[in-house]
Amino acid sequence: RNGIEPSRFKNKVGVKNPNKIIFPSSPDRGLDRAIKIVEMARQELPDLELHVFYGFDNLRKYGQAAMADQLEKMISERPWVKYHGFTEQKELARHMMESSVWLYPANFIESFCITVLEALSSKCYPIAREIGALQDTLKEAAHDGMATLLDMNCETEEEYKVWTKELVDAVREERWKDVSVDPDRFSWESVAKEWVDMLGLNKKQEAVEHLEHVLEGSYG
Repeated sequence: RNGIEPSRFKNKVGVKNPNKIIFPSSPDRGLDRAIKIVEMARQELPDLELHVFYGFDNLRKYGQAAMADQLEKMISERPWVKYHGFTEQKELARHMMESSVWLYPANFIESFCITVLEALSSKCYPIAREIGALQDTLKEAAHDGMATLLDMNCETEEEYKVWTKELVDAVREERWKDVSVDPDRFSWESVAKEWVDMLGLNKKQEAVEHLEHVLEGSYG
């Protein structure tokens, strides 16, 4: 697994804005879907806002300018979509701690997803698609009532209605209040300890030496 820097979240209390929904991932991973879900949810909760981060530079850099143009047009046509672009990590953590829901109707296969650990550490309720590693990374939180995993895509009208209902219910029920985790559980320090324990080593230095030996063998 991956880890986070817990000092960005530990012992820091954000003033929650129940109408603030956050999408901090790469825009090609479902931003268009998130915009449509919030747009539908605003029919019942008209004060909802979607706060978007990350930026579009990578899309244009890797030949996806048409997608970037389309998404930027969607944002510009909707004043309730607040585009922040590339944001420094401490500032992003502050926005997460202010947000009530992390909405991720992904069409991307995550290999882990650090962002969801940051959302949980911010008391921000995740609503995500049960796809790729998300089904494992969020499994415990979903079981404990601190997240919603939807085992469905977000393409048809009926699927959009399900996603919209989940968002509306999460905001109305203030589910962010049920999110309670210790950010230290997700620290890189805890990741290192797992490796030390798994390798049967007593010291971090021994773990480093062991991994160096393995790498030397792998690369000759």
